[in-house]
Amino acid sequence: MSIRSENFRARAVAALKDAQLQQALANVPTGFIAKRRKAVARLPEFAALVRRVSAMRRRALAALDTLLPRFVEKAQAAGAKVHLAADAEEARAIIIGILRERGARLVVKGKSMTAEEIRLNPALEAAGVEVVETDLGEYIIQLREEAPSHIVAPAIHLKIDQIADDFRRAHGGLPAQRPLLTAEALAAEARAVLREKFLAADAGITGANALIAESGSAMLVTNEGNGDLCATNPKLHIVVAGVEKLVPDWRSALDVARVLPRSATGQEITVYATFHTGARRAEEADGPEETHIVLLAGSRKRLLAGPFAEMLTCIRCGACLNHCPVYQLTGGHAYGRVYSGPMGIVLGRAVFGLDGGGMLADGVEQACTLCNRCVEVCPAGIDLPALIRRWRAQAVATGMAGALARAGQKLHAALAARPKWYRRAAAAGARVLRALRKRPGLARRLPGLRDWTAAERALPKAMGATFLERHAGKICQSEGGCALPAHAPPQTGNATDDEFLPARARVAGVAAVERFVAFSTEADAPVHRVASPEEAADAMARVLGEAGLERKVFAHPALTWTAEKPARLQSFSPDAPAALMPALAGVAETGTLLFASGPDVPARALLLPEVLFAWLEEDAIVGGYEAALRHAFGTAFHDAPVLPRSILFVTGPSRTADVEQTLVLGAHGPRAVHVLLHVPPTKT
Repeated sequence: MSIRSENFRARAVAALKDAQLQQALANVPTGFIAKRRKAVARLPEFAALVRRVSAMRRRALAALDTLLPRFVEKAQAAGAKVHLAADAEEARAIIIGILRERGARLVVKGKSMTAEEIRLNPALEAAGVEVVETDLGEYIIQLREEAPSHIVAPAIHLKIDQIADDFRRAHGGLPAQRPLLTAEALAAEARAVLREKFLAADAGITGANALIAESGSAMLVTNEGNGDLCATNPKLHIVVAGVEKLVPDWRSALDVARVLPRSATGQEITVYATFHTGARRAEEADGPEETHIVLLAGSRKRLLAGPFAEMLTCIRCGACLNHCPVYQLTGGHAYGRVYSGPMGIVLGRAVFGLDGGGMLADGVEQACTLCNRCVEVCPAGIDLPALIRRWRAQAVATGMAGALARAGQKLHAALAARPKWYRRAAAAGARVLRALRKRPGLARRLPGLRDWTAAERALPKAMGATFLERHAGKICQSEGGCALPAHAPPQTGNATDDEFLPARARVAGVAAVERFVAFSTEADAPVHRVASPEEAADAMARVLGEAGLERKVFAHPALTWTAEKPARLQSFSPDAPAALMPALAGVAETGTLLFASGPDVPARALLLPEVLFAWLEEDAIVGGYEAALRHAFGTAFHDAPVLPRSILFVTGPSRTADVEQTLVLGAHGPRAVHVLLHVPPTKT
């Protein structure tokens, strides 16, 4: 659904009348909200972790003038070229210039809200460059020529039959009668079509979830594997992001990686949390020959100096959208442009201005009930309702608000300045509400309530006493007091101390191994305990046979025992059925595997085969992500002169839920991941 009206109210009314859209949006509370609640409940330290991330984001913004030059220095020392853009127009010009200089005609693109914000795709197409979105949700809305309806799930507003119609129209070379009745069928078709684009692309463009100042690395968290294919397979990789994504160190980035997926999709961690540093090393097997990082700097610094600077701490998790009662009924397109929901009201205004160049001057700041649910779930601790009220005040002050809204604001201001009259008005309003609830017929005839009751909604129940009456102490004492809970102060602490890690990240020994096995299995990556290469070869042959795949494996040279069953491929090919790669560590915290690119480890071998086998030594299983990095690279790995170009945390097979929030394994990366856990014979 793409609503073209310039008035928010008209778009919202159209959304409420769209039965198919309402069916699609019904998946939000049963999907995102329920999964987030479960993920948060499983991590007792989540609230403390959120406070730490919130405090870190604010410190990073305050230190931007120090972090930015440090990031530029480190990134360029690692082989990347960093470009600072004053605004969206300059960012587009820089990217188009890079592509033209390299003669790039086909670009594959990972999901990037910053790229959406600067309207990069239309600019590339106008310059004669074919750009293909590779995230399944983004690919679907690109076919429909729509903006994202959600910053995490762009196609959440669509049903399966709508997507099937789009695929039949766009994929003309495929059989017209092929069955496209399930999310699995749609994901499989997109996988096949986009695989050709990945392999043929001249350049890849991605965003970044964090930019690490101490090493010049860009962190990317995804589930489908498309982002890392965009960053790895083409010869040219371009990162586009705002400077607000800067964090001081790896520890800070890993904290974001812990908080973001739990808030966004209810996952312990995304399938891929990868760190790309510079361009391909001379000795590495693959990777881009050039890496360019284009940062929105000037416009973000202006925003940082203004009254809405707090919005730059946003980590783009979408939790505020998922919990917003307005978004749940209208979807994202009713908000008018790129960003939607509570964060979209504030960020859209902050980025595009109050009048929005004619795009956002439509009363969208009224799309908020001020219920505060967004504050309760925001991992960055942003007081979105307060910022929305600020926009409303500006709209009134500049005459952008309608006459009725201005009159309401003036009346509220007059009452707020007179507490006695305010309390009397609130009490009178409560009495009227109670009376109207008893006479629904009258409520349906009143102009201000007609639209509400026409949708078969009951009026809200008025409490026995107003908040102000309670606050004034009239009935508080009999109920044990009315004090509001105070917000706990942010925890700062030493960012390098493991004592601030979740308890599950501090396990070791046998406990770590058993926890790793449990979480890996839960993430759909079965663990095969093997005592010898022969047992491992038997396990691989069995897995490939059950999957109906050819028993051929591309294997790391150190794992030469795969020569007989199954047969070992001498060189990597994108159509290899399977790959066997050594994991540098296993992370008990979430059942995650750590890999790094190198001379004998093509990053593509971790992403393109149908099945990924990971050889993991039992004594390489550690508690948390930080311990895994220390185990693999040493205690001061981030200070090393040259890091591997790609460091990948992989948790289970690739997956997507972009079609009606139905989980499908095997999006763009491997359909299956199996861990060959080597347990020495003395332990078995």
